[in-house]
Amino acid sequence: MINTNIANIKIAFNYRFSDFFEHNIEHYKTDEPSIHLLETKYYTSDIKIIDGVNNRILAGVDGNIKTLLTYDAAFKHAMIHIDERKFRKETLPHAEYIYMSMVFLEISYLYQYFPMHGSAIAYKNQGLIVSAPSGTGKSTHTRMWKEAFNDDVIYVNDDKPLLKLIDDDIYIFGTPFSGAHTKNTNIRIPLKALVFLNQGLTNDIRPTNKDEAIKKIMRNSLRPKESHEWDEVIRLIDKMIEKVQMIDIDATLSHEAAYAVRKAIFKE
Repeated sequence: MINTNIANIKIAFNYRFSDFFEHNIEHYKTDEPSIHLLETKYYTSDIKIIDGVNNRILAGVDGNIKTLLTYDAAFKHAMIHIDERKFRKETLPHAEYIYMSMVFLEISYLYQYFPMHGSAIAYKNQGLIVSAPSGTGKSTHTRMWKEAFNDDVIYVNDDKPLLKLIDDDIYIFGTPFSGAHTKNTNIRIPLKALVFLNQGLTNDIRPTNKDEAIKKIMRNSLRPKESHEWDEVIRLIDKMIEKVQMIDIDATLSHEAAYAVRKAIFKE
């Protein structure tokens, strides 16, 4: 078990496989006591609904459960129950990492965070999120930034950064849950710009229409399950529309696209 402090969320993890955690989660390690415990339990027999706690089937159906989440009030203790017979052995490490990511992101809503699907980098200590549907090339685009601008660029989170409104400004936070390549940094950075990426041939850039921006943000975010959490989400999105520069780009998969976006946002 490892105690961590991720974006000021004090949470302990107890996992079986280290494949996606080694050389990653230790950057968030703390000696402080944890408020939450998230762990996995593996079965070689059928998983049953458990009395006395909240149950949510993550995969499968009642009577044939592949993965079950149990949790108490405020997720102080959450356990992911996995029937390992229903997975190929080589996929279990990634499945465990993904399930733990899902539950952690849900816990983050308790702290007024907003997880967004995108590749987040810091350029000269200013945050930039490249957002797009899976497979569009957002990680490739931020890799072009890293290759072009070297030490001026730091990966914050390459898959699902956390956003939070603090004192009227929006910040992005790194977490150890950042996709298969685990590119992330334990850092907090102010968000300067949001880039909605499409594949293209010309690196055409234009301001994002505000109505379309709301749709795109919601389309590329993890939506809260509890109705009372929507108030904070709406407040944060309103502030993003007000304060954060947003652009659309039909980008080539090239360093030239990174230079074009940098010029549009940072005037360099």
